[in-house]
Amino acid sequence: MLENRIEGAAREAAGQAHDVVGKLTGDLGEQTSGKINEAAGALQKRYGKAADQLQDGFNRTAEGVQGLYGELDQLLQGRPYVALTAAVGIGLLLGMLLIGRRPIVVRKA
Repeated sequence: MLENRIEGAAREAAGQAHDVVGKLTGDLGEQTSGKINEAAGALQKRYGKAADQLQDGFNRTAEGVQGLYGELDQLLQGRPYVALTAAVGIGLLLGMLLIGRRPIVVRKA
């Protein structure tokens, strides 16, 4: 998320400034606080970058699925018997796979 990247960069810069001020004044607390803020800002920036990459990947996947759905819809509209045959074949295949997992019991009368 862009907000996290911007806030992280600002926090990192502020942390660096605190670190410099702490070094110049000899204030160990200020210097430590600066290092902590710098690290937190860097982490927030990385989080924002990762979130952006994840969102971009999700958007590309969604676009690909929508395109595939459109192509499949056109295929099914133009060839309904092929679609029916494919559905029956998939159903039979799934049925055979599920039955294959259970033993078939034959009872004698």
